[in-house]
Amino acid sequence: MSLPEIFSRSFGIFDLDGTIFNQRILLKRNFGKFFRLVYGISPKVSMKLFDSAGHLPLEERFRLVLVQHQLATERLKEDLDQFWKFVETDRPVVYETAREVLHLCQRKGITLFGTTELSEEVMRQKLEATHLHPLFQAVCGRETGPKGPAHFATFARGVSLSLPTFVEQAFYVAGSLKDLELARAQGIYGIGIANTVPMQELIKHGADQAFPYIGFLLQEEG
Repeated sequence: MSLPEIFSRSFGIFDLDGTIFNQRILLKRNFGKFFRLVYGISPKVSMKLFDSAGHLPLEERFRLVLVQHQLATERLKEDLDQFWKFVETDRPVVYETAREVLHLCQRKGITLFGTTELSEEVMRQKLEATHLHPLFQAVCGRETGPKGPAHFATFARGVSLSLPTFVEQAFYVAGSLKDLELARAQGIYGIGIANTVPMQELIKHGADQAFPYIGFLLQEEG
């Protein structure tokens, strides 16, 4: 499917965590902040490990820092909860050209929806702080359930369509393998953005098309 055909669809779903807001920057700087404030570990040390162990889940990167500094890991869950509070209250960073892509969709009459692993209130604040909130008809977060079917069903109800009909008319712009697998499972046309994952992996896990960064979608305008 070409870009013009994608943009002829009625609905666009955006993985806000992976394609609109640069979550990696927030995670890295708050990783350093957390270990400095809570354990007195230099941010240079913890942030270096954050990068070198980037292939590991966040929880395992936490565990590595603690083990390397001979610290107990029994409070790992509480540490992660506190870390996420740091992230949720930090100032948001919008990916370069993401704003322009959203405005392109708006000009083409596409109804936009956002999906996030954060709470809906926290994401609302981030969208308002970056003046993006008016572009989205609805945003679903953890209150609605995990990313996936519950979010898609909510979006469909919001436009008075059955889920199958909504899915046929929607595309999903996502930056994580999990999100693209969800899109494929639901039959939604998936567009992978390789902010943190190689393009070939995005295709392997369900992307119908993949691009190095979200700005490639602006090529539709010529």
